[in-house]
Amino acid sequence: MTLRSPGFGVRTAAAIFAAAVGLFCVPASAQAPKAGTGLTAVPQPVVETGMHGAAINALTPVKGGQIATVSDDKTIRLWNAADGRLNATLRVPVAAGPEGALHAIAASPSGAFIAVGGSTGFAADGTASLYVYNVDKRSWAGRISLDQPIADTINDLAFSPDAKWLAVATNDRRGLRVVDMKARTAQVIDADYGDAITRIAFAADGRLAAASLDGMVRLYGPDMKRQATYRAPGGLTPFDVAFSPDGATLAVSFLDGDRIALLGGRDLKSGRFLDGGGGRGGHLSVVAWSDGGDALTAAGTYGDASGRKFLRRWRLGDGTASDIPAGFDTVLGLAPLPGGIVAWAAADPAWGLIGADGAPILTRERATADFRDQVDGSFQVSADGARVRFGLGRGGALPFVYDLVSGDYQPADAGPVRAPANLAHLAGWRNGTAPTMDGKPLALEANEIARSAALSATAKRLVLGTDFGLKAYEGGRLLWKSDLPSPVWAVALAEQAGWVVAGLGDGSIRWFDLETGRQALSFFPHADGRRWLVSTVEGFFDHGPGGEKLFGYVVNTLDGGKPKGADWISIDQVYSLFYRRDLVVAKLRRSGEGDIAAAAAKIGGVVAVVDRGLPPALSIAEICEIGDGAAQTCRPPAADGAPLRLATDRIRLKYRAVDQGGGIGRVVVRLNGAVVQGGAASSISKQGEQTGERMVELGQGTAEIRLSAFNAAGEIEVDRDKQPVLAIVVERPAPVAAAPPPPAPIATAPAPTSPVAVAPVAPVAPAPEPAAVGDPPVAGGKIFVVAIGVDRFQTPEIPPLVNAAADATGIAQALDGPSTRLTLLTDEQASRAAILAALDRLAAEAGPDDTAVIFLAGHGVPIEGRYYFLPSDIATKSREAIQTQGINQDEIIEALGRLRAWRAAVVLDTCFAGLLAVEDAVFRQSANDTVAGQLVRASGRFILAGAASKEEALDGVNGHGVFTGALIDGLRGLADTEVRGNRDQVVDVFEIGEFARKTVPEIAQRIREGHRQSPRWFFTGSDVFPLTRIGKGG
Repeated sequence: MTLRSPGFGVRTAAAIFAAAVGLFCVPASAQAPKAGTGLTAVPQPVVETGMHGAAINALTPVKGGQIATVSDDKTIRLWNAADGRLNATLRVPVAAGPEGALHAIAASPSGAFIAVGGSTGFAADGTASLYVYNVDKRSWAGRISLDQPIADTINDLAFSPDAKWLAVATNDRRGLRVVDMKARTAQVIDADYGDAITRIAFAADGRLAAASLDGMVRLYGPDMKRQATYRAPGGLTPFDVAFSPDGATLAVSFLDGDRIALLGGRDLKSGRFLDGGGGRGGHLSVVAWSDGGDALTAAGTYGDASGRKFLRRWRLGDGTASDIPAGFDTVLGLAPLPGGIVAWAAADPAWGLIGADGAPILTRERATADFRDQVDGSFQVSADGARVRFGLGRGGALPFVYDLVSGDYQPADAGPVRAPANLAHLAGWRNGTAPTMDGKPLALEANEIARSAALSATAKRLVLGTDFGLKAYEGGRLLWKSDLPSPVWAVALAEQAGWVVAGLGDGSIRWFDLETGRQALSFFPHADGRRWLVSTVEGFFDHGPGGEKLFGYVVNTLDGGKPKGADWISIDQVYSLFYRRDLVVAKLRRSGEGDIAAAAAKIGGVVAVVDRGLPPALSIAEICEIGDGAAQTCRPPAADGAPLRLATDRIRLKYRAVDQGGGIGRVVVRLNGAVVQGGAASSISKQGEQTGERMVELGQGTAEIRLSAFNAAGEIEVDRDKQPVLAIVVERPAPVAAAPPPPAPIATAPAPTSPVAVAPVAPVAPAPEPAAVGDPPVAGGKIFVVAIGVDRFQTPEIPPLVNAAADATGIAQALDGPSTRLTLLTDEQASRAAILAALDRLAAEAGPDDTAVIFLAGHGVPIEGRYYFLPSDIATKSREAIQTQGINQDEIIEALGRLRAWRAAVVLDTCFAGLLAVEDAVFRQSANDTVAGQLVRASGRFILAGAASKEEALDGVNGHGVFTGALIDGLRGLADTEVRGNRDQVVDVFEIGEFARKTVPEIAQRIREGHRQSPRWFFTGSDVFPLTRIGKGG
């Protein structure tokens, strides 16, 4: 991290280490306090990967076998020390800039409370504050302001052994402070300091040691009176201090050397030095004893020529020493754990454990991309700004390509890359403070370091990435600058499209306007190479599998304008408002600024949404089995989360909801991921609480039930990590086998009075063997199919189609069988009333062991991110008519919610033939994806969507549209034997989705050059389910 001078509360431990290697140094005398500007509840956007996103500055063991870490990313994280699993993330009040960055942590002697500090409190009070958290409750426990006198950034914290005192090291020369934890007041016990205090430590008997940049180590007795001092030998600056467990020895590390001094723990008399190993460079700046006192470990920038950093460990009994690998960035903190284990934290960010034998136990590495050393061509952007090639690892390692328009995210060819053009015009720009262009100096701020550069094709326009942000120059003159929260390690230009694309130290890739420097988009790739999320500055987003949890907002909790903790809202919690892939693509193409502004204005923006309050806290009180009689057996959820085994598949779920400021809105039950309304719903609300119940039909086998709710505005859902979850196994007796019923007739509306299709449609008949469907997907269950296809409309304003009616009929035939219940509506039969009635019958008849398939073929129109399917009796093609007479996505979602069958698939074969939409393949695809993503999120059902242009809709294969023709082939067996099929004689939703995704584009291209149909499938359920079995008798 780099600090600016002058400034208040901006120097981190990482910055002090940077000073040690000669990059920069800001003494405490340069720091000037700022007046508090006040914290607000304005949401602050944050990347969330499940790992720290910036340097981990300190760590400590806490209660429950956990390790607590703090970071420049403004979070506290609690980890399971046994396996490195993340247990909880605690958030502190934040603001733009450094406010909230954490540099120090201390645990109370019991490990039940932690105190944290850093650049904390300045926005509220103009001075540093430290925050206290309860480890068991994982909650805010208080705040202590250091205002007598005002204090600079907190560098370190330490509890006394009796928990009476909390010592505080600050980045100023105002002296050593201690906090009386009972009175919650701070006082200066020694003002005689010439510079910042870097680290402090208590001995077991209450003695306190402090290291300072003024070159001194000071020792205090249990009464907090100074007892002794130690001045470091010439050229060395003390940084860290650590008492041996018996208090007899004090180890002192230095910013500027690879030596550790061992001093008398009671008088600070010099003893001996421990030295680093030969062939190593860097400094040993942090130090820790093992809990038994038989070993000492030190680290910092100490490493080898390759950049690898090491822990230096001395066994004091036999005098041997060894070096242990610890990542590729500065080690910033060490902490002893029981059993001789030592934990380390680094700026990568990374943390890990080494055992008593010196062997590594575990390592948690960074979860964000590392764009450092990607200035050699590893970081590239296409001319239109849509495709970015980059390395997830430092130096371009693990290359990937992301295409914002298509949404594709793939590993890239690891071959040679083309070096950026025209960089010969530059000098002194790579990790330099005095860059030049054609010999002319380029103005930077004090302590600003250049990290990356990109020149236009004419070599007239330069964009420079620095530790402070982006700067654009023309002819050596500064055109604009954009201040950013982390260094810009890589930058590239898409001149044709007018974009600057930059890779930041926080792992994000961001798009900026080349002329103004205004940011437009941000892309967040997870280091796992799978998850990703992209968002506009207005908050609209798109994502890959699992990526919807990678981004969110920190919202400060305030009491009278003073901080009282912070809440987290994942973008996943406001999905229905902000998932707009179509607007993300429009932002890049500069084609939808009006639509984006209108959508943001309609919502009111993130600030307005959050102002309407957080969703309630939920808990499940009881689960009651409902038998054939009136009696019911109730029990609480298992404390250990073990599955409940029931003899009945009908339960009554009793819950409690507690208002968290936003009121209590709709309560949602998800069964294996599918939203089910449940029956016999009731609730009682009183004084900010609601108790209620839902009746749920489970069906056979294992089920996952997840309870959720929204705030009263219906906009913010309970975070998935806080939703109560139940695992239930239904063990009911198997039903007595019975002869299969005869095939059911297809339900239809009265015969139309005019032709139903241009192309002839064959009557539905039992499908011939061997492609006949045999057993239903679930033993004892049925398949319910509602197939709707509309080619012709009541109004001539809407252009007719060719294949929709035949497609609906073909799907009905493909799924027909002894246990299938079919409803087929085509053309005039498919009126608005008839479609809604068919969905009502489906909800009434399909049971929990059944499978439901809804197929819609015809005109579909996206308006303001909402989907409308056009029935045959729509009066005109006006926007108003479509919105009032079309079947809108909320009606589809509501119908799906009334289904008792959680196994349900919705297939949309949509034509966008010029209805309020431009005939543009990119627009069509992004609108199609937006519709499908919204539907799957709201319903939890499997959604398979394909969109065609007018021309593509007129083409087809064997009397069907390309998309439906491929589906029919897949359902008849090819999806089980080709592409991703597993040849088990069952076609499941995954197989049919992958079959369509792979084969439809290939068929479309073969039919006519330039045709682009790319169906996509979406599913958030917890269990992939079968659609049909192949061959009679399974």
